[in-house]
Amino acid sequence: MRGSERAIQIGTILVIGVLMFIGLLVSVAVPFVASGLVDEYSEYANDFWVIVGMLFAPTILAESLLVIILVLLRRIRVDQMFSNASHKWVVSLSYNAAALSATFVVILVWLSIKNTLPPVIALLLLIGIFLPLAVSLVTRSLLVLLKRATAKSEELEGVV
Repeated sequence: MRGSERAIQIGTILVIGVLMFIGLLVSVAVPFVASGLVDEYSEYANDFWVIVGMLFAPTILAESLLVIILVLLRRIRVDQMFSNASHKWVVSLSYNAAALSATFVVILVWLSIKNTLPPVIALLLLIGIFLPLAVSLVTRSLLVLLKRATAKSEELEGVV
C-alpha cells in the first residue's frame, strides 16, 4: 500500500470518527431539543415522544451507516472486498441509506400535517431525502459490478 493510499484511509477513518462523535452528541441532545420544542411551541404540546423518535431515528441510522462504511473500508484494506460476504454489507448499506431517506420523509410529512414546516426546513429535508436515496440507488447499482468482479475473482482463483 502506497503512502497516499494509507493517508487517505487514515483521513477517512478520522472523518468518520468525528462524524460518529457528532452523532453521539446529537443523540445526547435529542431529549433536550424535544423538551424545548414541546415547551416553546403549543403545536407540539403532546408530541415529546414523537419528536424524540423522529430525531433519534435518522441519528441512529446515520451512525449505523458510518459503521457499515467502516466495515467495508476494513474489508478493502485487508483485501476481502471481492467475496460473497461483502455483498451483504453493501446491501445493508443500500437499505440503511434508503431507510435514512424514509425518516426524512416522515419528518417532512409530520411537519406538514402539523402545519409547521418553514421553507428552509423543507429544503433541508428534501436534501435529506434525496441525498441518501441517491446513495442507496448508486450503491445498489455498484453491487451488480461487485458481484461480477467477485465472480471473476473466484474464476481466476480457480484457474490458478
